[in-house]
Amino acid sequence: MGLIVTFGLVLVAQASTVITKSPGACNGNWSMCQNAFGSDDTYSVGPAPAIGNWYNYGFSISATTTASTTVEVGVEAKVTERCSDSNIMSIAVSQNTGVTYGPAHNVSLTCTDATTWIDVTRDFPTWDATTLADSRFRVRAQCVSGAYCDLDWLPVRVTIP
Repeated sequence: MGLIVTFGLVLVAQASTVITKSPGACNGNWSMCQNAFGSDDTYSVGPAPAIGNWYNYGFSISATTTASTTVEVGVEAKVTERCSDSNIMSIAVSQNTGVTYGPAHNVSLTCTDATTWIDVTRDFPTWDATTLADSRFRVRAQCVSGAYCDLDWLPVRVTIP
């Protein structure tokens, strides 16, 4: 008589939590910067080389967020003039109220309103409740080239495994 031994392995997949927030405040030299608070085809306009800062995203996340948290900035934008030119908007994030910023991420704009998601996770070594707090986190947008950049929405999406 033989002995049969069976080992069972049960894998449990835990769903990630995805939180997308809009900014609640802004400053800088973009016209009507508050128009980038939501996706509504009402634009904040930045003549090159306009720079603006968006903040107060209102994240309320656990202090135990892990190093594998993903942070992305959405750029919903277009240009209305010189569509055939090289139109670039630059995005960077700060974890210290804008004293310093991570590397710039360039987004090519066309005459069609489109959303591009930029993964900024590796711009800083850690992301947690403190670094995403309204008192610290900032998103900077600069219209680098082209006549005008039209920014419709500047959301931030955080994925927590």
